[in-house]
Amino acid sequence: MDAAFSQQFACHLAGECAAVGKLSSALSQASAVYGKLIPVRLMEICGSEKDGDHDILSVELGDHTEKQMTVMFSDIRNFTSLTEGMTTRQSLRFINSYFGQMDSVIAHSNGIVDKFIGDGIMALFPSSADDALRGAIDMIMHVRHYNEGRVRANYDPIQIGIGLNTGIVMVCIVGGEHRMSSTVIGDAVNLASRLEEATKMYHTPIVISQSTLNDLADNDQYCVRFLDRIKVKGRTQPVSIYEVFDCDDHVLRRSKITTISMFEKAVSFYHMRNIEDAHVLFSECLEITPEDEQARIYLRRCEDYHASGIHHGTGEMTVKLEWKPRHSSGIEDLDVASREVVNKLNELTLSVANGDRGSMLRILKFLRWHCDGVFPIEESLMKEHRYPLAEHHVHAHRRFAVELESLTAQMEEKESEFSYLAFRGKMLILDWFESHMSGSDHHFIRFLKEEVNQVCL
Repeated sequence: MDAAFSQQFACHLAGECAAVGKLSSALSQASAVYGKLIPVRLMEICGSEKDGDHDILSVELGDHTEKQMTVMFSDIRNFTSLTEGMTTRQSLRFINSYFGQMDSVIAHSNGIVDKFIGDGIMALFPSSADDALRGAIDMIMHVRHYNEGRVRANYDPIQIGIGLNTGIVMVCIVGGEHRMSSTVIGDAVNLASRLEEATKMYHTPIVISQSTLNDLADNDQYCVRFLDRIKVKGRTQPVSIYEVFDCDDHVLRRSKITTISMFEKAVSFYHMRNIEDAHVLFSECLEITPEDEQARIYLRRCEDYHASGIHHGTGEMTVKLEWKPRHSSGIEDLDVASREVVNKLNELTLSVANGDRGSMLRILKFLRWHCDGVFPIEESLMKEHRYPLAEHHVHAHRRFAVELESLTAQMEEKESEFSYLAFRGKMLILDWFESHMSGSDHHFIRFLKEEVNQVCL
């Protein structure tokens, strides 16, 4: 009887072990599929603020956290025409082949694919702007390698455009009772999408924002040049955009580096409505670099101005900045200081109109004095209250101070054209006021107010 019982128990136990093994295998497979369908890293970021618990099972609807990230949008050019001769199955095979390769490149650069949107990709880089830019460059270079195979198979090569923007976003869990998902929301996301669209207009594969440029550890290691000031939907003020041309072939890249100063001066002349000098410099750029599509775009703009008087600029150089309710932080001392910056910015506009180098120099020195007084106070408060985005904030302070110092030194030397320095000065201060003083500073103030409220409760 005992032997029979033991044998029966052993058989039962073996059956249970087999069932557990099957269940474990099924759970592993389900987890693997789950990880492919849902950006688990993003959900973990969203839930990481809750009592230090990083378990994905603890994520709930409404979980959220704020982080500074670089947002990427990429898109395949002329996707419709590329696939119009394909069957549905061929189109699906093509897009999945492309997505699969781009997903690997993004992951290798510490990025997170948030979603695939038609033939586009939205990705997030939570660690650094450098990760995002290196990832974008690698994506372009990988597409070129990918195109070699397409050409061998008698398929048309593809081109992609990538927009990058860095800023504070809210990572959150949204949805309803039956379905929820992670996402990111914020102005930084919208602007990244607009920059991807700008790559089509300027015929360049990578366009980045001023905030992404500022967040790079060392932008000198990349091939970057100022491209334009553009108005984008959803923003009251224009934004500065930059072309990254690391992916150009060696000859074109070296040639653009040679003419970068000439090109950027020409852009500033165009915006200052000094069309004659702009036309001369863009023409010289094209003599040296005939393949410079961006210089050709501006040359056509100069010719349009001569023919019709239409100027494709933002008009900011002659317009004063108005203090608006959205600029207010709610803290009187800070608002007084911000209003003073607006006043100086408007004085600078008058100095530019009058060609007054001395007045502009005094304004730049005042701004440096202002920063030397305000920055240490802000940074001390951030350290005291353990502001989570302090590192990015302080980095922005350092970059602005360096740019301001460089511009002041050039203005004192009196060697560079006044209109070029005037344009750079006004754009530097406008970008700083809109993105930092009215953006990042206000975020820090809200953080302090929330902390105070929690202590009071």
